[in-house]
Amino acid sequence: MKGKRMKISMICYTLTGQQTGEKLKKGLEKEGNIVSLFTKSKYIPDSIKGSCGKWTGEQFENADSIIFIGAAGIAVRSIAPFIQSKKKDPAVLVVDELGKFVISLLSGHLGGANELACLAADILQAIPVVTTATDLEGKFAVDVFAKKNNCHIFRMKEAKEVSAALLAGEKVGFYSEFPWEGELPKGLIWCQKTGISLSEIQYETVDGTPLPEVGIAVTVHKSCHPFVSTTHVVPPAARAWNGLPEK
Repeated sequence: MKGKRMKISMICYTLTGQQTGEKLKKGLEKEGNIVSLFTKSKYIPDSIKGSCGKWTGEQFENADSIIFIGAAGIAVRSIAPFIQSKKKDPAVLVVDELGKFVISLLSGHLGGANELACLAADILQAIPVVTTATDLEGKFAVDVFAKKNNCHIFRMKEAKEVSAALLAGEKVGFYSEFPWEGELPKGLIWCQKTGISLSEIQYETVDGTPLPEVGIAVTVHKSCHPFVSTTHVVPPAARAWNGLPEK
């Protein structure tokens, strides 16, 4: 998260949790983030007056990330009514009041919760808890790739198939209309156009192996479908030029 400025809202429920929150707030602010720490307890002055659920709803609208310092159950019940989709939801973390564990709870990739959890754990000298399969197995994640390259993903259902194929040990095709520097991540295989038949553009792998059924296309063309299941990764300028909605 270093170098990326986030608006982070935290809430705690005990004096011990407040101490953990203050330590975390200070560390996150050193990284350039805008951090607000709220309290919800009759024993702590200036605590929020409304319900935790109401507070959470407000943060879902205004914050990039929400960090609950307390029991995971409180966080789950609080966020449940406001969850929409991985493209819209903020990153949500849970930290126990002693600061021993930091759990990435929601929007691990697109929202940045996994990366933020690791940063928070480093600040608190805690154990980060990340349960995303691609992270645990060190596999390529197309949503992380898109986020880091400021691109947009279309056909999110197909994006899930990319992860499923990689986790199953299958090769995933990669076709790009834009230059690529360096080697492809493990599990991806370069694909290219071979020509145009009477009915469609044809593609093949650069090493002559069979064309994967699942793949990624970095493209500005909605009609680009090199694979049976193609995830479109589109640069933001191209998305605006084509008038494509975010979906």
